[in-house]
Amino acid sequence: MAAGSNLKVGVIGYGGIGKFHLQGWLNLRDEGVTLGAVCDADPSKWSVVEEAYRGIGPAPAKEGFLYTSVDDFVQNSGCDIVSICLPNFLHEPVGVKCFDKGMHVLMEKPAANTLAGAQNIVAACKRSGKVGAAQLNNNYTPTYELAEGMVDDGAFGELQSVSGWWVRRNGIPFYGQWFGIKEKSGGGPGIDLMPHVLGWLLGVMDWPKAKWVSARAFDKAEPGAPGYGPYGGGSKNPGGKFDVERRMQSYAQLENGVTMNLEAAWAMHIDQERMGFRLVGSKGTLAVERVWPINDGDDAKAIDTATYYTTREKAGRPWTINKSFNPDTDPSTRDAFMGRTKTQPEMLAAIRAGRAPKTSVDHLLAIQEVIEASYNSAAAGGEPVKP
Repeated sequence: MAAGSNLKVGVIGYGGIGKFHLQGWLNLRDEGVTLGAVCDADPSKWSVVEEAYRGIGPAPAKEGFLYTSVDDFVQNSGCDIVSICLPNFLHEPVGVKCFDKGMHVLMEKPAANTLAGAQNIVAACKRSGKVGAAQLNNNYTPTYELAEGMVDDGAFGELQSVSGWWVRRNGIPFYGQWFGIKEKSGGGPGIDLMPHVLGWLLGVMDWPKAKWVSARAFDKAEPGAPGYGPYGGGSKNPGGKFDVERRMQSYAQLENGVTMNLEAAWAMHIDQERMGFRLVGSKGTLAVERVWPINDGDDAKAIDTATYYTTREKAGRPWTINKSFNPDTDPSTRDAFMGRTKTQPEMLAAIRAGRAPKTSVDHLLAIQEVIEASYNSAAAGGEPVKP
């Protein structure tokens, strides 16, 4: 596709995480991209669109721009590209429809609520010949780029083990919502938070496959500790359905010889919400962590840090060296959106160059395979399972 060609973009599901997609596409309005349509079953969320246009100009008229039916959007919006920001169980049917219509698709994680759904999305993408990109936003952050570059430069020597975690003290998105209903979400933090962690770790290693996975899922709730958090919106409903895990731990042996440890929790007794990674090699270790100072779900307040630990011999003596990287203290590297508005320009470049994007629906499928194996292993009491 020619570099100067105009492309019309739409966003399906703009009320929650979709607001970052609106912003990401609007940032490209001087590069031949037009935000031409949005779709949401709840038109009362229109204020999100108005907020996205703040400082740019008035929001478009709703007529011909706002759709409340996915089928109407797919058939009549005329979009070349679409971001899909819907509940997990809607990813497959909507994604397949958009690919079959000839649209390029940017899919939020996870691919779907089931492995079969993820496989169907990838099949539809290949059938269409269009770009299927994945919104793995943490693979576009300064700390990810740091780690990726260090792996490429051989800073770890023999990479031996990697660990990743995203744990919250009060992070359950309220009972009765689709997040906590397994048939709709596919699971709890194991399918909500773990894709971020898996995408980061597998990405820096160039996406190795897992040979086997062993996992445990924990759902016991103690009286007086419901774990409610600011995530997911809506009202608290103590009597609402909630049939997913509160915490999951996974251990995997990868085909590249590296061992991988994962932890994801919505409700865990810790000090603060934390997300982090550790890469351990024969030459050094990189420790990365993001900490939210208060549990209000505001990513703009989170602080990222990274430290590389190594030892070098000089003048016959071993010298301990700790190198720190603090992107949130430098305006030139700080990213308050956690990479969420960087996927869109990468996808645009991929479409125009006729290449695969940095993060794709194939990668979402690779993540889903590990997650599926983790749930199967947990159901078998932690017995190893091959993805």
